[in-house]
Amino acid sequence: LHHNFILQNDTGSCVYLGSTQGYWQIYDNILVSKADDFNSVLQLYNAGDTTLPIYAKIYNNTIVGTAKNYPVYAYNVDSLDIKNNLIYKPTGTLAINLDGSAISTGWISIDYNQYYLNSTTTEQGRDVNTSTYYTWSGWQSLGYEAHGKSGSFTFVNANGTNATDFMLSAGS
Repeated sequence: LHHNFILQNDTGSCVYLGSTQGYWQIYDNILVSKADDFNSVLQLYNAGDTTLPIYAKIYNNTIVGTAKNYPVYAYNVDSLDIKNNLIYKPTGTLAINLDGSAISTGWISIDYNQYYLNSTTTEQGRDVNTSTYYTWSGWQSLGYEAHGKSGSFTFVNANGTNATDFMLSAGS
């Protein structure tokens, strides 16, 4: 899945891979959810036969979420590699939600991403297996985002409806 602009104004995820086992490469996309619901922008969800693995590489995407949704949600994913993405969530909590992930012999690598979370957001990520919400420093202590950054960046038009609206503005 690559080189797409997906704008979700209604309910649901921009990308939902539900029980779609296999090897997924998701790169160079602009995924924008303006939906006011609890669906995720990018959701990998293996609720079926968990003996059939999901391997996912998520690289070089712009992922824009709202207050209630998670930019990235992974459930029972065997191998997950998230790198070099812009993750923008100006309201609400949680950028990445790991739920039952890496339950088999797989692994999770999350690094080199740039996050914009609002100043009141204290939770960077969540591991549902331990019911733990992590701050930025806690997230890094798990080995995630050793080279990642959390801070401010702006788009040309964060309220826009075209791919060019989600380009970084000058000085970002």
